[in-house]
Amino acid sequence: MKSFKIYVFLAAAAFPLLFVSGASAFSRHVVSPGETLSYLSQVYMVTVDEVADLNNISNPDLIFPGQELLFPGPKDAVVTADGGGTYTV
Repeated sequence: MKSFKIYVFLAAAAFPLLFVSGASAFSRHVVSPGETLSYLSQVYMVTVDEVADLNNISNPDLIFPGQELLFPGPKDAVVTADGGGTYTV
């Protein structure tokens, strides 16, 4: 009976993590003119290959303004470009 209580406790403790981990697994970014996958990978601190694989991009040299990309890893805020070409994280 004691081992059953431990399993129930562990299951109850892990339950909220299912929602937290799934909710913040990716960051979304809309490509602005002049941005490259190489540059964005540096901004989000991931490799170009990770981003290309996640977004099913066969040619990493070919992305388009307005294209929405997913980046692995949670971020506190979405990176957005302002008119001056600077980025806010």
